[in-house]
Amino acid sequence: MLTLRLLIDLYHAQDLAEHGGLHWRHIRRQYERKRLAQHGPFVVWQFWTAESSHACWPRGSDCPLSPHICGERESEERALSSEAFWNRWNLLVGLGLVEEVPHLIEADTDDALPIHAYASAGCGEQIERDLRQAAKRAALAMLPSGLALECRGRSVMVAPVPFSAGNVQMVGIARLRYRPRNARTGAWWARLQTEGPRLVERYARITRQLGAAAA
Repeated sequence: MLTLRLLIDLYHAQDLAEHGGLHWRHIRRQYERKRLAQHGPFVVWQFWTAESSHACWPRGSDCPLSPHICGERESEERALSSEAFWNRWNLLVGLGLVEEVPHLIEADTDDALPIHAYASAGCGEQIERDLRQAAKRAALAMLPSGLALECRGRSVMVAPVPFSAGNVQMVGIARLRYRPRNARTGAWWARLQTEGPRLVERYARITRQLGAAAA
């Protein structure tokens, strides 16, 4: 019963139009980052899954996790409710009801916005997977040849970000796989289909320009 309630709470809290899913300050897959190189106005960052791969913060009445994780920090009640929550969460993920889509975000703050998805195979929409490939190709074109060769592996996550976006982060945003048919979903889908191809082409143009310059 509590698993069903969690699913309902997630549907209530999800905001695709603003956050691409559930807000990453509630729950997320975590990534580390490393600055690899600067090329003109861009910095190439590498990201990888953090050792503590998942985190959540049951704070505020609007948080979908608050009814499921209770008790003071470090208390036995908190530990038991947290374990029960993650069991429910993993069940929803295992059933394919929730997916985690990597996203570049402006900063790890409440008010920051997603930059764009960086989806891997098996998650997200096709245009979000195309964005990952386009961003990675542009990043590799900016790296010295030896470093670019090291980063060509399929699982390596690299992306070029404007120098001004020094607080950029990668987070795995949780998203319900079966989306409600409402205005917010429609707005998210329309923007994804408009902005996604534009961003892919922007990355492709950078890659072509750098390839021509190196020729």
